[in-house]
Amino acid sequence: MNKISKFSLKEFFLIIIFILFLIPFSLPGGLSANYSFVLFPILIILLNKKFYKAPILISYFFLYFVFIFTITSIYQYYNFLYLDRRFISMILFLSMFSFIFIDIDQKKIECFKCAVVIMVLSIIIIKIYKYLNLDQSLLGAGKHLIGSSRYGFVYLFAFWILIFYQPTLKFYFFLKIFGIIIILMGIFLTYSRTTMLSFIFSYGLYFFYTIFSYKNFVKSFLLMISTAIFLIAIMFFSKTYFQSAMTIYENKFFVYFSLEGFQSLLDRLDNTASSEGYRFFLLSKILNYVFSHPFTGSGFLGCWIMFENLQCSAHNQYADVLFRAGFIGFLIYIYILFKILKFLKIYHKDLFFGLTGVIIYGFFHETFKLSQGAFILTFLIGMMMTAQRKKIL
Repeated sequence: MNKISKFSLKEFFLIIIFILFLIPFSLPGGLSANYSFVLFPILIILLNKKFYKAPILISYFFLYFVFIFTITSIYQYYNFLYLDRRFISMILFLSMFSFIFIDIDQKKIECFKCAVVIMVLSIIIIKIYKYLNLDQSLLGAGKHLIGSSRYGFVYLFAFWILIFYQPTLKFYFFLKIFGIIIILMGIFLTYSRTTMLSFIFSYGLYFFYTIFSYKNFVKSFLLMISTAIFLIAIMFFSKTYFQSAMTIYENKFFVYFSLEGFQSLLDRLDNTASSEGYRFFLLSKILNYVFSHPFTGSGFLGCWIMFENLQCSAHNQYADVLFRAGFIGFLIYIYILFKILKFLKIYHKDLFFGLTGVIIYGFFHETFKLSQGAFILTFLIGMMMTAQRKKIL
């Protein structure tokens, strides 16, 4: 998306398909279910009559995860009742490898980026409309009526795609600025501390990266000044037009940057009734379970198996993977993320900073476990595998 190109009917069709893959459809109970993207490589293979073999290392990873499923299905006989759920969870987990059999060329990458931006802007504009039409008495409940933590990480991808987009016409430049402003408004309207923290972290990384890449004091100083003005403008705008959201951030996020606020945060970790305390409690239970099953974890069953009511969300992407796949499976997963980051840092800096924000996001919420996140991760793996085949890496 470094330049605007004329999209053919084929590219337009691809954008529509990718948008459909990004729709956050869930089953009753909040189970993310839009995994239709696994059909895409089948369609491409049928049309092109060509597919690529999986790299040897990826094949080993795949076989290891299948081994985990097989061995836990046998020795964890007390969970045999959930064999169907175990199998479905494994298939959904392994779906991240589904794009390695096809080429993810530059046109598909451009269509992917366009789809992410269009989808995010559409969702945010609808949320802004709902916010502006909320009854004044309901503004305090905006977090429950409008806010969400299940899509904020996709906002980060769209934000960085637009930041790095280089328009060739003034009209496109104004569209870019408009899109960035809309996404920033959307970030505030998530009412999510995780989204805000991930945005700040990825922006801070970009800030220092830009300073060191310039290697020029004057440019670095001007960047610092412009960044400070930009952040002040955002705070002022949000305080004026999104007061209810800003109040939540002031009381439950920015307050922790003070000494007293940090001490309050530590106190909340001991209280399982608080969001932070419950997450800490859940993480300790997950670790205790995995230490008892270090090589297999739960065999792709969720943390709900530890509770009598069979309800649980890990609230942490990495704790969820660790619980489902054990320590070795967890290290394989982290290795894959590291390789993707390394690839994106060289060839797609917009997606690199977006993925950096998502990785931070994953410490507090599921990301790639959700269908929209699974599609993004699958696409990035497909990009990396295509680059390896073409000996770019």
